[in-house]
Amino acid sequence: MNLRQEGKQLLDSTGLRAILERFGEVSIGGSYVYDLLVDRDIDIDVRLPKNTDLTFDVRAELAATLLREVHAMRGIKMADLHHFPTGAKHQIDGIWYGLNVISEQSSERWNIDIWLLPEGSRTEENIALTERLMNVTASERETIMRLKQEALARGVKEKGATSVQVYRAVLERGATSLDEIIQS
Repeated sequence: MNLRQEGKQLLDSTGLRAILERFGEVSIGGSYVYDLLVDRDIDIDVRLPKNTDLTFDVRAELAATLLREVHAMRGIKMADLHHFPTGAKHQIDGIWYGLNVISEQSSERWNIDIWLLPEGSRTEENIALTERLMNVTASERETIMRLKQEALARGVKEKGATSVQVYRAVLERGATSLDEIIQS
């Protein structure tokens, strides 16, 4: 079983999608949806319904619901960048929940990143790259997977950031080695 299949089983067995759909429109993204997973990590956005405010009560209700209903969850972290922005240039307007969930099938730990977003906010800043990743060639897929696995093996893979660097380098510049990506 590959990581994407294992991830699907995890989402199905925890009922996570159905739980999150109670709060808004759910979209799964990142390496999972591109079928470019090299580690156990799934990114999920939850967009609140139109005219629904992202309040402290909504923040607390989602956290309580996750704690109560995701029984395979080993831990949870949260960062509220909606009410407490950091001022970073490309900061996401939302609340991040980081779940550690143990797969019933493999007993492996998965990182599940959930962004609770108000209307008009988004996590993907480069829509063109996202669309391109949905249509990579077999050769591009092989190169991306090899470079991400190498970054993981060498201990230079940073959550989220390294994947985007690899995607851009391979798809926009034709990079074929991790060293040329790290040096750029």
